[in-house]
Amino acid sequence: MFCERRYIVIEGDDWLGPVSWTDTDGSEHTMIGDELVSAAESLSDGTLNPDREFIRAVANGRPAWPDMNTAVAAHQVVEAMYESARNGGSSQMIPPAVRR
Repeated sequence: MFCERRYIVIEGDDWLGPVSWTDTDGSEHTMIGDELVSAAESLSDGTLNPDREFIRAVANGRPAWPDMNTAVAAHQVVEAMYESARNGGSSQMIPPAVRR
C-alpha cells in the first residue's frame, strides 16, 4: 500500500504477517506473529476472528459488520481496478461508493 507518508507491504495469507513499512524519514519496521496479532487486537472492538464476530452478532441480535453494502462496494472498487488494468489504465466504471 502506498500512503502519503508510508509504504506498507503485507505478506502471507493470515494474521501472522509479516507486515513491513517504511516511513518517509527512511525508518523501516516489521511486525510478525504474536507481536502483529497483539498490535491488531489493540485496534479492534472485538476479536480478530471474523467467523466468531459474525456468530456473536447473530447471538446478540445485532447486524454483522461489515454489512452487505460495504462488501458490495469493496467488490465494485476491485472490479473497477481490474477493468482499468484490462483497458490499459482507464476505466469508465466508477463504483457508487466512490462517486460520493
